Amino acid sequence: MSKVILRKPRKFHSASYRCHGLSVLESNEIRALIDMTVVLLKLFRMKLVIMDYMLTVNEIYLLVSLVQLIISVHTKEIPNTVRRWYRTIRIEMFSEHFCKDKFGFLKSDLPKLLQMLRLNDKVFRLRNKSKVTGEELLLFALARFRTKCKYSELATIFERDYAILSHSFIVFIEYMLDNFSKLLTKALNYWLPYFPQFAEAIRAKISEYGVDFARGSYFIFGFYDDTVLESRRPGARPQYNSNLRNSNRIQESFYNGWKKHHGFKYQTLELPNGIAADVFGPRSFRRNDLLLLQESTLNDKIKNLQIGRNVQYKAYGDGIFPIQSHLIGKHTIIPGNIINDRLKSENDVMTKIRICNEWSYGFTGALFPLVKDKYFTKIRLSPNCAYWYFVATILRNCYVCLYGNTSSSFSFSTFTSSASTILLFSFNCFVSKLDFFELT
Repeated sequence: MSKVILRKPRKFHSASYRCHGLSVLESNEIRALIDMTVVLLKLFRMKLVIMDYMLTVNEIYLLVSLVQLIISVHTKEIPNTVRRWYRTIRIEMFSEHFCKDKFGFLKSDLPKLLQMLRLNDKVFRLRNKSKVTGEELLLFALARFRTKCKYSELATIFERDYAILSHSFIVFIEYMLDNFSKLLTKALNYWLPYFPQFAEAIRAKISEYGVDFARGSYFIFGFYDDTVLESRRPGARPQYNSNLRNSNRIQESFYNGWKKHHGFKYQTLELPNGIAADVFGPRSFRRNDLLLLQESTLNDKIKNLQIGRNVQYKAYGDGIFPIQSHLIGKHTIIPGNIINDRLKSENDVMTKIRICNEWSYGFTGALFPLVKDKYFTKIRLSPNCAYWYFVATILRNCYVCLYGNTSSSFSFSTFTSSASTILLFSFNCFVSKLDFFELT
């Protein structure tokens, strides 16, 4: 009995189906011309045989040109006329509606964002030796975050090759992590002077629900919690030879048995103005919230920040977190305590106000749907997908600085006179923070 040999399937790669020396976009155009040539040949053959039709000079010239093009592709001699000329993508090329829909920002504010991220005068060399400007890099990344389109769909919008768009997105993630990650990891010392304003905004909001504190006697300045990003199941690479199969611990490392899915986890500290002041992660979804709190040393950060100050401001968290010196949560109701009614009402009010932290997570996912779509979060195929939410949070902070969000309008509704004051306050804070890190 003959032995059946199963061959390993050929790995799919863009280079395996490209025409010689052409990009994917150019190769598709060549193949479309080939298909058109075949159709024309069948049509002309039908006319010659059935209708006794004589071809004109233009038709003969068209057929000869297309046949020569097919021959050049098969002989690896690509004429220069086939090469696509890529024009530089600029913000001015798009309409107001297109910028708001595909990029998430108004057309008039995109140059501000470009300048704040210091991309206006940069040229990046990609891994495939292509060059893109900083303006193109920002637009490609915003469209990818905003529309969660495949690169084949983005290629039709920007008239760029798939590889250029893919490499550009990777370079943008690396650029943001290298240059602006400290805005979410080492920025608490900048927000320290604004703690009294944040605490007063929260106190004023509490008073709307009937729980009154004296002015200047409430010291909670922000809220902290964890968010989960669901991902695809990391494959163990099934092979025809089972001995080459990877260990299932790759899947177990990102799996949570309570939620029944794989993913990442982030811990964030949100301020009443809608901006994330501190972000810790990513960590595997297998880890619980208490371990992230311990690894982030958030309590020590806030404590060391206020050494020597008379007033100690604290952050408020979910009931699952333990009470620490500068991290508090719900009050413990002790039977027989005469102030139990007061503590219960305060717990209920803080639960309603703390929900703005969840709004920020939802707002990030609504503004940049790519980070919340598990079908694009492939751990082994996209190694940097774990940092997409981190970069999206930086961009969300920029958005809040310009337009505000639900959390800022909810928290500052009684503290400021108008919405424009909130936006101006947040925008000045963010711009000053960039200048602050520029000097240090």
